[in-house]
This record gives sequence, structure tokens and C-alpha cells, in this order.
Amino acid sequence: MKILIIPDQHGQSNGLKVAKEKINEVDFIVFLGDYFDSYFTAYRGMKAVENFKDVCSFARNNKEKVKLVIGNHDLDNYIYFGQCSGFQRDWFNEYNKALAENIDLLNIAYEIDGYVFSHAGFSTKWVEDLEKKEWEEDFISNDYWKSLTVVEKTNYLFHKQFNENGYINQDYNLRGWFTFYNRDMSGCGENSHQSPIWIRPQTLLENAYFNKQVVGHTEYCIDNYVALKNKENYILLCDSRYHVPFEIFDTKNPPAAITYLELQVEYKNKIKKINNLLSKFGMLGEALTEEQKMEIIKKNFGDKAQFYYENYFKE
Repeated sequence: MKILIIPDQHGQSNGLKVAKEKINEVDFIVFLGDYFDSYFTAYRGMKAVENFKDVCSFARNNKEKVKLVIGNHDLDNYIYFGQCSGFQRDWFNEYNKALAENIDLLNIAYEIDGYVFSHAGFSTKWVEDLEKKEWEEDFISNDYWKSLTVVEKTNYLFHKQFNENGYINQDYNLRGWFTFYNRDMSGCGENSHQSPIWIRPQTLLENAYFNKQVVGHTEYCIDNYVALKNKENYILLCDSRYHVPFEIFDTKNPPAAITYLELQVEYKNKIKKINNLLSKFGMLGEALTEEQKMEIIKKNFGDKAQFYYENYFKE
């Protein structure tokens, strides 16, 4: 099964453009959340709102094929108010309204062909807490609760927070399931009790509940999506510093996985190359034409040269 994955966009529209171009080439398109809170001024404010609404419109028109995951930055702009870095207080009301109007489209997770797609991933500890929870009958009957899969239970909890208008349902206090785990001493999500919108890849890899997961949330990719392995666990990482690339994931032919240590080395080496070339181009200034820059990039990045030029070196 072929799935186009659009990682965290943070106000950008590039992912939606690719989704529209590729929709007839794939079985599904999954947006991995974080539609707001860009560090770049160009993608803040009404631009972010418009881009998010365009994504939602695209999803409504292609409901069977397009799936939208919610990220920690989105939920922060909906019910938390200021937990995430990059929070834009002046635009909270606009972001909040856009989310309320489209909350029915957003889920915490989807399971497709044996892979679980979420913003950050499901840990064993978080799922254990979920599975042992007993609810009042007016919330959900025990028999029905037990009949649901973990993904279905998680999405049920998520949507039960909101009333028919998309705003907080005061009858149930469910926010604790998705807020930042307050005993996380790392301060960034490296704790096995973190929720599927907060946990980080290293901790997830060691404590994964589902052994095949696809996540965004952490900017570990450079020029392609990266798969991590640990024992039986396979975690596909999709987010990057500039929120590119956009790849089609074939569940029948998944990318070969590497260890977390190998990822760290690969990431540092690629970033070092990029920074060295940026410094070189900066020092030479107008002495280099764009064609000359491209030749240097080709020597360093081979057949990925055009990608690197477009995303890291183009003025």
C-alpha cells in the first residue's frame, strides 16, 4: 500500500501542494499534524489559518483517502494555551477558531496496513495506563470500551473532550491524557509516560507499544525519511528542520532501518556539510553564480543535489 506522508507543516502550504499533485498515485495521504506555530514570520497568522483551512477542505473533499493527525502545537492552540515553543499568543483566537471548526477531521492516530500513524507515537507505558482505566457507564460502557482497539480508544478519548460545537466538554476532564507529562525531567518528551503527541523517538524506540509506527514531531530527517530499528520495533521518522521532504511510503517495501546511534552520526554529518557549504557560499558572495553553486552541491550530495539546492541553498 502506498501512502504519501506530509510531516509537520507549521503554517506552510508545500505539503498540500504535493498532496494535490500525488493524490491519484497513492492509496492514502496522511498529514502528521502541527499545522501552526511556525518560527518563520511568513507562515504565521492568517497565512497559517488559510493553509490549515485549505488542508481541511482538501481532506473533506477526499475523506476516504486523506487522513489528518493532530499534533502537540495544534492541541496547544486549542485547549492548552502556551505549552509549546513558538506559541503565538496574538493569533491564539484565530487558530483556536479554525481548529474548532474542523476538529471532527482530526484524530490522534490511524492504523493503515499494519502501521500506526500518529504525531509522536504510542509507548507501552501510556497504553498500559489507558487499558487499565475504568470509566463511568455514562462515559462509555465497559463492554464497548473493551471491544475497541487501542487506536480507537485513543481517538474516542480525544473527541469526547469536545461538544457538538467543537469546544471543551466540561462534563469530562480528559485533557490529562494528552498534556505534557509533568514528571518528564528531560523537559522535551523523553519519558515513556508521554502521550502520542509528545513522546520523542529515542524513548519511543525503546518503549514502543506498536512495533510498526510512523511519526513526525522531531526534526531528525534531512533529505529523506529515516527508519529506526530496535529489536522488533520499526519507527519511521518523517519531520525535518524545514519540514521537507514529502515521500511516498510503500508498506510492502519499507525503507531499511538504522539504529539511533547511526541516525545521530548521519544527521550530524549532513548538517555539517550543509553548514560548511553555506559558510563557503556566504564568504564568496557574488563571486559564485547559481550554476557554480549547483556544481559544488552536486559534488557533495550527488543525485540529491537539486533537493539540497531547493531546500537549503537557494536564495
